[in-house]
Amino acid sequence: MLMAWLPVTHADYYAKAAGRVVDLGPLYTGARLGWVVPASVPREQLASIADLRDPAVRERLGGRIQGIDPGSGLMRVSRRALRAYGLKGWELVPASAAAMTAALDRAVRRDEWIVATAWSPHWIFARYDLRYLDDPLGALGHREQVHALARAGFDRDFPPRVTDFLSRLFVPLPEVEQALLVASEQSVDAAVDDYLARHAARVDYWVTGKP
Repeated sequence: MLMAWLPVTHADYYAKAAGRVVDLGPLYTGARLGWVVPASVPREQLASIADLRDPAVRERLGGRIQGIDPGSGLMRVSRRALRAYGLKGWELVPASAAAMTAALDRAVRRDEWIVATAWSPHWIFARYDLRYLDDPLGALGHREQVHALARAGFDRDFPPRVTDFLSRLFVPLPEVEQALLVASEQSVDAAVDDYLARHAARVDYWVTGKP
């Protein structure tokens, strides 16, 4: 796997690999974990995770937060957030990532309220109008950088142009999410072709190093 979320999400894995990997720099920035709601949910009623303590909000949402795979890092910090904000009586519902997106899609189409665990980048942000709930306690972490990693000695075993290419490889977050959307709706090959067509100059810079 080329990428690592740093400094928090993949900190445990990174610590275990210390001395055996080389950091080639960020692939994209602004990555984060959090809980999202459709933008149609009134901000004056639900803007922050702390607002979930309101009995009326809990009733509107059925006391459920739509989660993903129970063993994921996102679910781990989500359980921490439940404790940090004192959200007693709330159920963090484990499911696959596909089930989470299906539940989110259904709620958006029906103009219903939902709170779902999510992360950026994800194609849901290119398809739907969503917003993260504020997390004043930082229970779900903060924005991170996603770095390219290579094994130690990689730069010696391959021509310099390979390491240079990976070091220059940087994609703005909205472009990552748009590519993920195309991949989810069509195919990975279609997403690559679409990106090459839209951003030929940037790709040329990655390859040649010439601005």
